[in-house]
Amino acid sequence: MSAEYHSVAPPVLDDDEFQTKRLDSIYSYLWLAGLPRKHIRRLHRHKILGRDVVVSDDISLHLVSRGGKTIFIKPFPSFLRSDLASQTERHALGFISTYYSMIISESDHHLAKELHLLPESLSSWDAWSEFRREIETKLIALQPENGAPLRFSNRFDYGELRLDRLNLIMALRHGKFATGYERLDPTYGSYFEPFVTVTTVVAFAFLAIALSAFQVAMVHPTSPTVTTVGYWFSVTVLCLLVALMLLPFTWYIVLFIDNLLFALRNGRG
Repeated sequence: MSAEYHSVAPPVLDDDEFQTKRLDSIYSYLWLAGLPRKHIRRLHRHKILGRDVVVSDDISLHLVSRGGKTIFIKPFPSFLRSDLASQTERHALGFISTYYSMIISESDHHLAKELHLLPESLSSWDAWSEFRREIETKLIALQPENGAPLRFSNRFDYGELRLDRLNLIMALRHGKFATGYERLDPTYGSYFEPFVTVTTVVAFAFLAIALSAFQVAMVHPTSPTVTTVGYWFSVTVLCLLVALMLLPFTWYIVLFIDNLLFALRNGRG
């Protein structure tokens, strides 16, 4: 009986594999959410900072940090190694450049293996070092002739992006108050938890002490100016407190209506 042999086609780059359409839609505002690509931290630095590195296949979360405690990183696909020489897609090249910046030393490479970020073909330090030199050659070839920094004109012109700022930008730029860029809070309670922070408590304590001091001063006023300033300060503080108390409730109503409209739009076939 003769054996049958089937040729296996090389992996083909999916057009959407590295597309970051949502981030590209706010490209001109990304400077508010993070620093340029040259400031990408090496992988071991996240461990020094006490961060959890979470592996995510979602390219839209690649190098997005949450609350300074978590950073999401997309694993490096195996087909990109063989595809590097002929690669022209700027999102894919931008993604490759992030790994060039993240994994520089053997300690970075060791962490990448522990986190299963690299394919088997790049599991050895020698293999990665050789591939990194190929990446460097590719990036140098893409450099503008005038010596200007290499730009991909997409999300990958920036490195790490802060999720809270991305949510704010999406809310203000596209009106996505409920969904933002990526809401990772499972409940409204966890969503509103940041409103009650140490800073808020300290601010309330400071205002309470200041009001008490003005009350004492107004009992035996030394001049009309003290009385006037104390009066208007008290009125301003009271208005501020009312506004701060109403803000979470107002925001909750906005989120509820936005979520309701989102559910109605997606619930109808």
